[in-house]
Amino acid sequence: MWTSAFFHGSGSAWEFRNCRFLGGVGEPLDYDGPKLRMADCLIVFQESFGGGPWLSLRSKTLDWEMENCALYVGGVLRELFRPIDNSHWKLRWHHNTIITCGTFLESLEKRPAARIEIESVGNIFQLNNTNPNIYQGAQVHTWKDRVQWRGHHNLYVGSKDGLAWVHDAGSKQKTYGLSGWNELWGQEETGSREAEVFYPVFREPLALHEPAPLLAAVQASATRRLQGLPAEFSTAGPNWDLVGPGAAYVRALAAAGQPVAEGQLRPAAVEGAPFVLLRQGKIAQAFDQFHLALAAVRDGDILELRTDDAIPASGQPNSKTPMSLTIRAAPRYQPVIEGQARWLVPGVTLNVEGLHFRKGSVNLGGYEQTGKGCRLARLANCSFSADVLQGVGTFSLGDPWSAAQLQSNGVTEIVNCLAPGAADILGERGGHLVIRNSVLRSFNQWNRSGIGSEDHFIEIEHSLLLSPANFDSAFGGGDWQAKGPFSLPRITLRDSVVENPRSLLALGNPELKLAGWQGERNVFALGEGYWHTTYGANLPVVTNLGGWQTLWDSDKESAQIDPLIYDARSWKLLPGTPGHGQGPEGKDLGADVTRIGTTTPVTTR
Repeated sequence: MWTSAFFHGSGSAWEFRNCRFLGGVGEPLDYDGPKLRMADCLIVFQESFGGGPWLSLRSKTLDWEMENCALYVGGVLRELFRPIDNSHWKLRWHHNTIITCGTFLESLEKRPAARIEIESVGNIFQLNNTNPNIYQGAQVHTWKDRVQWRGHHNLYVGSKDGLAWVHDAGSKQKTYGLSGWNELWGQEETGSREAEVFYPVFREPLALHEPAPLLAAVQASATRRLQGLPAEFSTAGPNWDLVGPGAAYVRALAAAGQPVAEGQLRPAAVEGAPFVLLRQGKIAQAFDQFHLALAAVRDGDILELRTDDAIPASGQPNSKTPMSLTIRAAPRYQPVIEGQARWLVPGVTLNVEGLHFRKGSVNLGGYEQTGKGCRLARLANCSFSADVLQGVGTFSLGDPWSAAQLQSNGVTEIVNCLAPGAADILGERGGHLVIRNSVLRSFNQWNRSGIGSEDHFIEIEHSLLLSPANFDSAFGGGDWQAKGPFSLPRITLRDSVVENPRSLLALGNPELKLAGWQGERNVFALGEGYWHTTYGANLPVVTNLGGWQTLWDSDKESAQIDPLIYDARSWKLLPGTPGHGQGPEGKDLGADVTRIGTTTPVTTR
């Protein structure tokens, strides 16, 4: 069943088998009856602005069975389900894969007569799949004598406080996560375990840490997504030969008119020291430790890394006066920076080229105290391991709170980069951001200055904005607590692919507006929800490409396809990741995706 509406049922028993429920606009699923059964279903409700969770259950007595389903659900109210008072529900959940942006259920303090019996076997639960600022803590102390839980061989993923947070008599923390869960029920769940994240196929880039397999996975997925589209979209997205560090960096230099002669590839270290300072085109000094080289840089220097080794990111440029600094890989080398590279410090305009970052980022040296008046001017042929779903951004363009930063009028280029992990792009008023031939996770562009930014631009071409299963929008911005008026920059998007199941644009303040949008020959892999959302404001309802074209008089030659998570096969667990082969008889935990969505889907677009 393909629908952007929601089903409403009452009276008799209802059963849904091998169905697809895809939604995000309108009221939640609503059922008032004695028995609800769901089997082999794909259910994706990434939004529920109607005011409740994805499924509203209103019966006093209910038998709810859910078997072998894949759910990706969220909403304004973030519990997986919500009981009513004076109810007696029996739930049997077997072998489901569930991603939700909150906890199992809310506090039952105001529902003292509610009674819930839950049997949970072989499920995967990802809780709090959202921004850490709005994580939900499970109010398990209110479930006492109201909830009975019998479970085994489950995988609990995400924030541990979303599962259980058990306190002692003095309200001090005692246990949390699976340990707290076992204590809550008074027994250990046989075969159950917990993990920070799990990895179905649609999250493959997030499981990879090295540039070559990371690039191969993203490229293969993007190529499959474009199959079947008209020929004019064959060049949408990046030129993969130029993306990332190493050999791609050398090819990109040649494509930009700066070819490197064969004899200049892989230049030798200077007397064994791999960190070489180039000053006015000549070798000024070499160091055997990276942090010593950073401390010695001057305005206009190039710090060249002549090594393939892993390098701790410790150290900051010593900038007593404003300086321009380039940190780059020597041609055909592929150095790896490990940890947080806090290279954006006062007075530094930074260029970074040809590096791979593992479990870290390029960001500010310390916000208000140490990050004022800095800017990342160019990021080229860099790659970032995508080993987190939320948290510190992959890179920042500068300090958005700095007066000096707000007065700048620089251009930032992100070219040939591979950064599919968590990435917040912190921008500046009066700046001009150019993104070319790159892979980025959907990003936030914040403006907290309280000043309009009509002269602020973002230009994106031949790129992939990838957020396959996350509750962030492709473009977001604004501070919902601040007072406006505000304006996000004008956005131009050409020959690019946007993969995001939630929405294209979300503005966090009713006084915030987008200065303008212009799009050409793009492919939007968006879900069945609002494309354009602002909290607290009345905006035109846009739920498909046609509405977006009308709203902006743009994207006349663009296309819309389904996001990857609408394909049940993309929910299969990757080998060697949490839940894979960890069930009874070596089977995977969660849903058997080969049984989901085996009928031919019907689309109403």
